[in-house]
Amino acid sequence: PQTAIPVTVRPMRRLRIARHSAAMSLAASPDDASLFTFAQQAQDTNIADIRKITPDGPTTDIVKAGKWALSRSRARGSRLMGMILISDGKQIEQSDQNDLAIRARSQEAPIYVIPLGGKIASKDLALSAGRSQYIAFAGQTLRATAILRNRGLGNITPTVSLRDASGSLLETQKLSLQNNAAVPVHFAITPKTSGYYEYEFFTPPWKDEAGTDNNVARFGIAVLECKMRVLMVEGTPYWDSKFVTQLLRKQPHMEVTSTYRISATRFYKVETDASRTLGSSEAIFPKNAEEMAGYDMVLFGKGADYFLTPERFALLRKFVRDQGGCILYMRGKPYSGSFPILESLEPISWGDPFAGKLRFKPTQAGEDTGLFGEVLPGKDDPIWTTLPTLQHAHRCTALKSFAQVLVEGTFRSAGREISVPVVISRRYGKGLLITINAEGLWQWDFFPSLAGSSDTYKGLWTQMIQWAATYSEFLPGSEHSIKLGSSTIYPDTPVRARVTRRAGESPSAPPSIEILKDKTVIQTVSTSATGVDRQWDAVLSLDTPGTYRVCVKDVGDDGTAQPCAVLRVIRFPTETDDFSADHTFLARLAVESGGAVVTPADLKKLTESFIPEKETVDINKAVWVPRWDSWWVLSIMLLCFAAEWFMRRRNGLM
Repeated sequence: PQTAIPVTVRPMRRLRIARHSAAMSLAASPDDASLFTFAQQAQDTNIADIRKITPDGPTTDIVKAGKWALSRSRARGSRLMGMILISDGKQIEQSDQNDLAIRARSQEAPIYVIPLGGKIASKDLALSAGRSQYIAFAGQTLRATAILRNRGLGNITPTVSLRDASGSLLETQKLSLQNNAAVPVHFAITPKTSGYYEYEFFTPPWKDEAGTDNNVARFGIAVLECKMRVLMVEGTPYWDSKFVTQLLRKQPHMEVTSTYRISATRFYKVETDASRTLGSSEAIFPKNAEEMAGYDMVLFGKGADYFLTPERFALLRKFVRDQGGCILYMRGKPYSGSFPILESLEPISWGDPFAGKLRFKPTQAGEDTGLFGEVLPGKDDPIWTTLPTLQHAHRCTALKSFAQVLVEGTFRSAGREISVPVVISRRYGKGLLITINAEGLWQWDFFPSLAGSSDTYKGLWTQMIQWAATYSEFLPGSEHSIKLGSSTIYPDTPVRARVTRRAGESPSAPPSIEILKDKTVIQTVSTSATGVDRQWDAVLSLDTPGTYRVCVKDVGDDGTAQPCAVLRVIRFPTETDDFSADHTFLARLAVESGGAVVTPADLKKLTESFIPEKETVDINKAVWVPRWDSWWVLSIMLLCFAAEWFMRRRNGLM
């Protein structure tokens, strides 16, 4: 039995030779322990030569070194009683830690670790883009966000610049950034024509900064040419719906069709062109899937039950689930009492009406999805506390599957703050469902309590509708979508790309995928059917770090947007990125292998536990017990002879 003592030799680190020598000296004999050092590869080392070793390894792979030690012992026909790992725990290579732990446990060779080093403060100025890709309409101003983080540089005043794909400087902002803090930086961009435009944020390197790879962050803007097609359905019109309709009709990138119930026998339909109106004695609603597909989004006010029959509900469900449409319930509960056929297409289960007034408060989920914090103020912006309150909300008894709360309504009761879900979204098939569980937003525009509240109202509705249409699987006007299994990968790491068609018959040949870098196609990949109708997969792998666009080939030539996703390939981490020790890695490895974290004071007791107990047998006191003359042994022998005689006789061999 042997004990392996791996020693990490990493660049920019000094070896703790005293601990290595102590571990070796406690072994029962020189042959009882093996010492090897490792960086990217492991190698046998004599204790006398360890002082000559320099920390010059290009990378560190603890997992690979441990697996090598286990394989080495088995190849030599010996068994490891355990391993003592002396390291700072920085696993640089992308290896599976569980693989080493499971192998060590299976061979009953637990790993005991002696951690070295600790936290080493590093200095860095890191820049990242709020989103890798923005969706906008031609002529629409959007706000691109960069996030600048200061780590250990003290209070500084850096600059952040916006540059286009050619490197031309568009705008520069100077910031005041506190130590170990992060600040968002916003730039207004107004693309004039449809297409895809690439930009980058840049901050100059700061003195004493550890690395400059993260001083540049790239992003793109997909500018759509087609307009969003919105259908608004209102059974009991009120101020809220009237204000929203007027606002949306003024947006150059939206086409709005409104359907109202005027009385029990009279319905009214108005299109964006107000001269095109239609009156009817029946509820005006799309009659088939083709008419339903003519819209990107459906807005329901109150009285949805006046319009929806079981047949129309089936069209609506297919519109969301299969065609990637979106439904927005803009005035709370869209019906009175119970309406079972629509309940499955709602993000929440309704409770009792709530009589109090609520303060509008975005959540972290609202920021993470991109609804707040860019065009709209962030969740901590003080403007939300000054806006008029909302009312006529309902309590929520349950959130449906895949639902998330984007905005809460808060009020104080008995000295504590209580919240009610106000804006809730839920993915449903290929589309999206949104509920605004309150009324009274129109007051923000009609009775502004401070300067800018009217702009907040307009921005909230236009941004929410645009966000909803682009957050679902398909872009407005596009019949295809593409999704990646991961948006950030390491070089040569496979990632799945999935192409989906909105509706209609599947094409005769599977679509292809183009990978572009700087508007140049560098690779074309074929897709294969997944077994699901109108859905195809491909596996991508790129070996060079950079930002790439993954697009559906030959789609978008008709003026619609080409479906694309952004893929970032980042370099592998290096030894110089962070010099801090990773004791968590070591502790997890030790526990999962059956070992423990130990100290140099534990070495003597630990090495003694590796020595197997020897059992002494005195041959002179052995008692021999013959078994050949037992009756059962004789019976078995006679049975075997009889069976052989029978087989030979049966086959004519006797």
